[in-house]
Amino acid sequence: MIDFDKFIIDEMDATREEIEPLYRIYLSEMEDMITQLSTASKENDSESYKSLLHNVKGINANMRLDMLLIPISEIYQALMNGETIDLGNSTEKISVLFEQVRLEITNYFADTK
Repeated sequence: MIDFDKFIIDEMDATREEIEPLYRIYLSEMEDMITQLSTASKENDSESYKSLLHNVKGINANMRLDMLLIPISEIYQALMNGETIDLGNSTEKISVLFEQVRLEITNYFADTK
């Protein structure tokens, strides 16, 4: 469960209405980045994958979305350590978790309407 109120009210000093556009942009950007990760994994381009994953990690850190940040950080660290990982499985894991985050975001902001 994501504690949106802690991030929005305590850290951002904003209202739901003020911060909702930021989350809408986040959802759109993450969709694009997951598509790019999928392409990089299909092309077995680990360098592009690492670069994209670094960006995805940063975005989720800034949004305080640990549900995605922690597994993304683990995948990223494994790649940085030179471990061989299945990029397709990693992308699928990120995609599934992102869908859970999307649902929580959508439900949270639906409560304000």
